[in-house]
Amino acid sequence: MTAINETLAQCLISGLGVPEDTLTPDATFEDLGLDSLALLELAVIYQERTGFEPDGLTAQSTLADATTLIAGQSAAPASAPEHAS
Repeated sequence: MTAINETLAQCLISGLGVPEDTLTPDATFEDLGLDSLALLELAVIYQERTGFEPDGLTAQSTLADATTLIAGQSAAPASAPEHAS
């Protein structure tokens, strides 16, 4: 299990009360009973634990999808702030 996957699992278990035995790589957030509001809460919990806020999670995302998405987003270079002219 990757560090991202482990952190995501802990956010779901301790932060949102998702039973650990339901966490499989192919389980969607919808399968886990999470709606759009719960996904926003998950993003906030993840950010509080890691300093990184995942973007783009949907009810149809699987845990494997979420891990891949977060890994890609956290590895992408931050865009430079735009300066007002």
